[in-house]
Amino acid sequence: ALPISSGGSGGSGGPGIVVIAYPGPQTWYGGTVSNPPAAPGMTVHTFTSSGALSSTAPYTVQYLVVAGGGGGGGYSLGGGGGAGGLLQGTITASIGTVYTLTVGGGATAAPYASMPAQANPGSPSSITNPSPGFTTISAIGGGYGTASGAGGPGGSGGATGGNSPVKTGGLATGSPGPGIAG
Repeated sequence: ALPISSGGSGGSGGPGIVVIAYPGPQTWYGGTVSNPPAAPGMTVHTFTSSGALSSTAPYTVQYLVVAGGGGGGGYSLGGGGGAGGLLQGTITASIGTVYTLTVGGGATAAPYASMPAQANPGSPSSITNPSPGFTTISAIGGGYGTASGAGGPGGSGGATGGNSPVKTGGLATGSPGPGIAG
């Protein structure tokens, strides 16, 4: 049998990421550029920190935007933080278009402390552009975990802890579609 911990800090949430991919040679600039063997003929731009992406030709690209995860609750039997929200789709850009990519950080965990030992939510990740008609693409950070009370809302909700009489996870929020409640 595994011993039951008498308490401690929760775990931190994982960081977000933004990935842009398109077929053919490189026509965009920004991020870490690769041509992965698992995706022959594709050019992939990976952002693990915030940056800019610019187009040298009109092109439709695929995107994947993942927000930072929520931190886990502390004390004893704290609930885990929720996963960062995930969005995927396509955008089409004209020559000279510059996009700002924000990569959300994972949240810090709750320390071993008195109740409710609530952690922090993850930070959002997004793609923005000042052009008229462009709608910002924003994934919501994961909900926080807690040792008592309901977990926090987020891209997917944070979990409640084993000490909670509430036993309700946080609500999943976001647009175009929410994740899973904690």
